[in-house]
Amino acid sequence: MMHNKYLFETFSSDQMSFDQEFTKYLNERRREGWKVKDCSYRHEGGSQTMASCLFKIKD
Repeated sequence: MMHNKYLFETFSSDQMSFDQEFTKYLNERRREGWKVKDCSYRHEGGSQTMASCLFKIKD
């Protein structure tokens, strides 16, 4: 029987490079077999963007 494993991580980058760096980060997780369940975003101090994401993988 297959079980799901979950991973919760927070990614942050400066606003200017967030889209490119976050895409690279998500692609790395995907290559490891993780699938995104949900992400929430927020801005910190005007210059940082953060994403907290929940990933799922089949065990």
